[in-house]
Amino acid sequence: MVPTFMLAEFQRSSGPGHRHFLYGGGPNVSARLAVKMRERFPGLSVVGTHEPPFAPLDQLASPETPSAINATGADVVWVGISSPKQSDGWR
Repeated sequence: MVPTFMLAEFQRSSGPGHRHFLYGGGPNVSARLAVKMRERFPGLSVVGTHEPPFAPLDQLASPETPSAINATGADVVWVGISSPKQSDGWR
C-alpha cells in the first residue's frame, strides 16, 4: 500500500517537478515501487533506489550512502523501513 501523501506528491510532481529517491524496503521493493509509480504517473522522475540489507539501525547506511543519494540530484528522499528496523534503535 502506498501512503496517500506519497501518491499526492507523485501526482503533483510528475512531469517537470521533483526528482525522487526511494530508500528502504526488502529486496527489489523500492525498485518495483519506482516502476509502478512511473507507470501510474507518466513523467515522474525517480532518480534512484536503494534497499539496504536487514541490519541493525546503525548499519542501515554506510558513510557513502548520503553522497551516493546526493549524486542522483534527488530533491525528495522517501525512506521506507520496516517495523523491526524502526524499533531496533529504541532497544
